[in-house]
Order: sequence, then C-alpha cells, then structure tokens
Amino acid sequence: MDEIHFILHSLNRQQIKVLKKFLISFSTRNERVSKSWELAEFLLRSEKKIPSIEECSKKIYKQPKDSRIEKLKSRLLNKIFEALLIDINMNRKGGFDERDQVMIKMYKKVALYQTLRLSTKHPGILNHIQQEIITYSKKYEIYPILIHHLQHHKWTTGWREGFNAFNKYNEEIAFYVRCNNALSFATDCYFNMVLQVSFEANPNKLKYQDFLKDSIEKITEDYQYTNSRSVGYYLKMMEMAYYEH
Repeated sequence: MDEIHFILHSLNRQQIKVLKKFLISFSTRNERVSKSWELAEFLLRSEKKIPSIEECSKKIYKQPKDSRIEKLKSRLLNKIFEALLIDINMNRKGGFDERDQVMIKMYKKVALYQTLRLSTKHPGILNHIQQEIITYSKKYEIYPILIHHLQHHKWTTGWREGFNAFNKYNEEIAFYVRCNNALSFATDCYFNMVLQVSFEANPNKLKYQDFLKDSIEKITEDYQYTNSRSVGYYLKMMEMAYYEH
C-alpha cells in the first residue's frame, strides 16, 4: 500500500475531491459505497502510519487478506492515475505551465486517435483529430508527436491520392526530424554543462570553456536552420554560461 498511500497524500484538496467523485461514479448497484473510495479514504485518514494490506482487507471486507483486496488495490491505483488526467485537474490554475498542459493534451489526443483508428473508420473524424495534433505539435514544438503524425498523414494521404501526395511530405518530415535532433542535442549540451558545474569538484576550466564554445557553435548553426524557440532558449543559456565563465 506504500505507493498508493504516497500518491494519495501528495494530492491537494481539489484533486481529492475530483478523485472521490470519479471513484463513486464507478460503484456498482450492489455497493452502497464505492469500495475504491472506501480504501482511498481509509488510506487518507492514516496519514502517519501506512496500513498493511491485511489491515486494509479487514477494514474493507471484514475478512483476512485474499484476492479481492489485491484486485481492489490495483484498481484504485489505476483509477487515481485516470482521475489525475481529467481535464479539470489538467486545467487548474497554477498546476502546469502552458506547454506542459498542451503536451499532456496532445498525448491524450494521440491515445484517442489510436483508439478511434482501430475502432472506427470514419476518415473525417480521424483527419480532424490528426490535424489538431499536427497543428499544436508544430506550435509548441513537440517534435516526436509531430513527426509520428506527419508520417501517418503521409501514409493515409498517399493511400488515397497516390505517389505524388505521398512524397511531398518527406521534405517536411525531414525538416522536423532535424528540429528534433537539434533540440535533443541542445538539451543534452545544457544538462552536460549543469552536470560539469554541479558534480566536478575540480573542473578543467579550459576544457569546460572549449565545451561551451563548441556547443554554442553547433547549436547556433541548428538554430539558424530550424528557427526553433526551444533550441534558441538553450542557446541563450549556453551563451550566458560562456560569458559568465
């Protein structure tokens, strides 16, 4: 129960309120109270001491531990994760910055697209969701999602319209692959810089200076080609470190 106890006690009051409504909505007709919420509430009340699974079984089922409490434990953990992904939690002021919110929404859209792709063949609905994913992924530079869905769009368009439509997307995809590689490289350089400063007791100053200089040169080249705001951000951070050094 340690993991569930930790997660429950990391939630704020509004998240717990949403969780309660979410869990109660899944109670069956034979249950006066949701067993999942009953277990969650029991764990929430035990703030300092984490109840054992045996204690939880006796509290919920009035019987020693058996397979039911194990299943309930697993079900509760999954429901907590699902509740945290509800839009009301995602959109709460002060919870996430704008890009994080968009990234979470895009991953949810990706899951929706994949589900509908396998369950419904309505091209209009699928195309609408895919275009939304592509548009927001471009705007917020979420390159892995963007590349994946541009490829899917290339395949489905090519299937309908032929080779010319298929091939015209290759150049665009290649550009965003370059953007993704550039951002990955810039991010690695930034964290490499932080690690050198934080973990090396007696850093080689000349080696560190050369690292910054070489990194800035490559990131500048990538930034000029991609015009990526994210790459530009890491470039400025590296430049500040270089001039400070």
